[in-house]
Amino acid sequence: MLNDFFYYLSNRRYKENDLSDITWTMCNACDRFKRFFLTYFFPDLDPDDVTDIVREKADETDGDSRVDFYIETQHRGRYLIEVKIGDRQHHFEQYDRAYRISPDRFGYITNYPLHAEGYETRQWEDFYRRLKDESSRIEDKEGKALIDGYLTYVKQVCGIIELKTDMRLKGLYSLYELMQILTGSVNRANEDFTLGLYNDKKGNRNGVQGIYFKIEYANGRIDDTWAWVGIYYERENPLICLGFSSESGWGKPVYDLLQTSDRPREGSFATAPYPENGWYYFELSEAKHEAFENMTLEAQKKLLEDFIDEVVRYPLHLQNGL
Repeated sequence: MLNDFFYYLSNRRYKENDLSDITWTMCNACDRFKRFFLTYFFPDLDPDDVTDIVREKADETDGDSRVDFYIETQHRGRYLIEVKIGDRQHHFEQYDRAYRISPDRFGYITNYPLHAEGYETRQWEDFYRRLKDESSRIEDKEGKALIDGYLTYVKQVCGIIELKTDMRLKGLYSLYELMQILTGSVNRANEDFTLGLYNDKKGNRNGVQGIYFKIEYANGRIDDTWAWVGIYYERENPLICLGFSSESGWGKPVYDLLQTSDRPREGSFATAPYPENGWYYFELSEAKHEAFENMTLEAQKKLLEDFIDEVVRYPLHLQNGL
C-alpha cells in the first residue's frame, strides 16, 4: 500500500521542491533514513550531533540565497545540501559566501552528470541504488516499508531505470510484429463499429509503444471516440492494454460511460476497467498473456483482435444495462 501511495504521489508531486519536501519529511519520520541521508553526503558527520534539518533556510546576510537543506549541528557547525533534478542553474560559490562554509560541507545532488571544480557532486541514481542496498538490510518492517515507498517515489520522479535481464536482440523483431498487427487490428469494420488508425507515433515514450485509433460506433450510439492500444515493455513481463482518455475530443465519450458503472466486470480477454491518471484502462488478462506466448502468429493476431473488439463493445453493453 505504501508503494502505491508513493507511486501516485510521484504523479502529482514531481518537482525539485516536492522531492526536497518529501525527503525532509522522511528525515523527520524515519531515523534510519535520516542517518543514511546525512552520511551519504557527509561520511564523517555524526548524525547524533545534528540538531536540526531546515528546509529552504535563507542566508543570514541579505536573504537572497535559500538552500534546500540547512543542517545545524551541536559541535561541527553548519552543512548544506542542494537538490536538483533538471535545473542547471548552480550557486556553489554564492552559497559558500552566503552561509560561510567550505566546499566540503556543501552536498550537491543532481539527476545528470555534473563536474564542479573543488566540489563533490552526486547523482540521484547512485543515491537510489545505495539506499536500496541499505533497505535490504533493515529488519524493522515499518521502517523498511517506508523507505521502500520512498524509493518508489525517487525512481519515478528521477526516471531511474533498473535493467534486470540480459538482452536478446532477436526478440526486438517481436515488438515490430506486434505494432504491425495492432495497426491492422485497428483498421477494421463490423456491425457494431468501424475502427481506423489515427496515429502510430503520438503517445510513445520510454518503455511504452502504442497507437491511437478512432472508433465510430454504428448508428451514432456513442459519439466518435479515440482510444490507445499498445504495450508497456519497461518490465520483465510486458503488458498489453487499451485505454480511453478523459480528455475532451479523445476518449471522453467512453470514459464518461465507464465512470457511470459501479460494477466493472472482466471479460473473456480483458480485465475489468480501472481508472488511472485521467484514463480508463483495460489490460489483456494474465491468462491470455500466457497463452499468447505459445500461439502461432495467426492465432496471436486473432487474440489481439478479439481483445480489442471486446473492449470496444464494453461501453455498448453498459448502455444496454448489461
